[in-house]
Amino acid sequence: MSYTHFIKTFKKAVGMSFTDFVVLKRIKKAEQQLLTSDVSIAEVAESVGISNLGHFYDMFRRLNGCSPKQFRDRLRETVR
Repeated sequence: MSYTHFIKTFKKAVGMSFTDFVVLKRIKKAEQQLLTSDVSIAEVAESVGISNLGHFYDMFRRLNGCSPKQFRDRLRETVR
């Protein structure tokens, strides 16, 4: 299967680009780690495969409307 065919087929089947799908999965995994562990945000970013912390913050903010720290603090307060 060619790259172009894969990209078109994936988008038609899933409703989003492959790149957006991978980013979404990585950020969802990061959300889980932020809520269930006390590791640093940099360690969370690295563990989900995003080594550039600035890029991680940008992608996280785009999908959640807040920074990873705000996400962690806000949701931990609602659990208390």
